[in-house]
Amino acid sequence: MVGLHSRRDARWFLGAGLLIAVLGTSFVLGAEPPTELGPTVRINEQDRISWEPESDAEVYNIYKGRMTSGQDWTYEHVCLGLGLVLPLTMDISIPARGELAYYLVTKQSQGGEGPFGASSDGTPRPDPLPCVDTDGDRIADPIDNCPVYPNAKQIDTDFDSLGDVCDDDDDNDGLTDLEEYALGTSRLDWDTDGDGLGDGDEVLYWGSDPLLTDTDSDSYDDGDDNCPVVANATQADLDADGVGDVCDNCPVMPNGEQLDADQDQVGNLCDNCPYLANTNQTDDNYNGVGDACETVALTEVLDGGGMACAGTTVVIDTASVGQMAAGHVVGTNTAGDVGFVNGAADE
Repeated sequence: MVGLHSRRDARWFLGAGLLIAVLGTSFVLGAEPPTELGPTVRINEQDRISWEPESDAEVYNIYKGRMTSGQDWTYEHVCLGLGLVLPLTMDISIPARGELAYYLVTKQSQGGEGPFGASSDGTPRPDPLPCVDTDGDRIADPIDNCPVYPNAKQIDTDFDSLGDVCDDDDDNDGLTDLEEYALGTSRLDWDTDGDGLGDGDEVLYWGSDPLLTDTDSDSYDDGDDNCPVVANATQADLDADGVGDVCDNCPVMPNGEQLDADQDQVGNLCDNCPYLANTNQTDDNYNGVGDACETVALTEVLDGGGMACAGTTVVIDTASVGQMAAGHVVGTNTAGDVGFVNGAADE
């Protein structure tokens, strides 16, 4: 038996059949499989699929196929449910606009599974892949949102097609369920304190408290505060990037993502040496390149023992000054010393 529906606006009912094995069912050699289910499949407005019970069925299997409205009819279906004792099941998924869903129901007994039946032109309907239910929750693997753990209710809090029992972030707020447990926040609510700012954003981006609606007590809820961790009643935001000046690592240039590659509290857009920490931003020659990033010519450099390498002219990245094994030296030590310049051997 087959039933069809499309985006809740139409219903059609036809006859059909199918063939497959059910896990846990005992088959009797020589026993005859049941007949094709009669044309009794119905789909109501609550997405309940039901059919009339028949005496030669011990359980029922149901398969689902999809096709686009207007295309030539083709049978492409997968197992939706297997071993159903009652002549009904639910399918809460909603067809996409322009999509048609159809259902095939078969009977199962000790003699095997009944036939799919034939299409209107007499062609036998194709057999799908065998019905498999790895976790035994009576939701077939192809449509089970967690096929390895039983979850008959298919609960999926964040609607990401991954059932909660398989999902390590049930509310999709950026914090794992274990992290939420440790923090005391809800794994099922993306915004535990209801301040309009998600738990993950509070913890991972702003550093605010996901259990307080106004972390900095400046009368602005965290979701409305452009700097929820530092009180700023004026909400001043010079560059209009959504990050208040008191929190902005580059307050004169829009940088809502607050990128700071070297973690020196100066945003990339404002940092004169963005990949080497230099919070003081020293630039002695005022050329826009921080001293920490400049390469300069030195005529006298002390070796690792504190002695001058006589007659040596080298070029060294000043970022290595005082950092062992970080310098790169070019030149010749004319005194023949096996010296190290700031911890790096000369070449």
